Formats: sequence, C-alpha cells, structure tokens
Amino acid sequence: MIWKKKNDPNRNIVDDLANSLHQVGKAGQLEHELNKIKEDDLNERELESWYHLYGICAFQRREH
Repeated sequence: MIWKKKNDPNRNIVDDLANSLHQVGKAGQLEHELNKIKEDDLNERELESWYHLYGICAFQRREH
C-alpha cells in the first residue's frame, strides 16, 4: 500500500477501507471500522466518504 499525505486530494482511506472489507467478504464490519477512524485524520474527501458510508450503514439497519 502506498501511503499518501492527508492533504493529497487523491487519498481516500475511507473508500479504500470499504473496498478492502468488501473484497474479503467482511462488508458487515464497515460501520465498526468507520467508528475507529478519527475525524481529525481525514481530509475533506475522506470525511465526505465517511458520512456517506456511515449513512448507508444506518439505512441498512433501517435507522434512517
């Protein structure tokens, strides 16, 4: 994995996390893993992805 700096506009560790969990059949753990990420560690793009994916998790639990 290539580590990119927070201010790199192409970095999106949130999407990378979701994709890697999906690839190994552990998409159900996404919400748990999202909760481990500190908001201060995310750039704007990643923060948008975090909220988007967290909303999807809530929708899947029928908590929308």
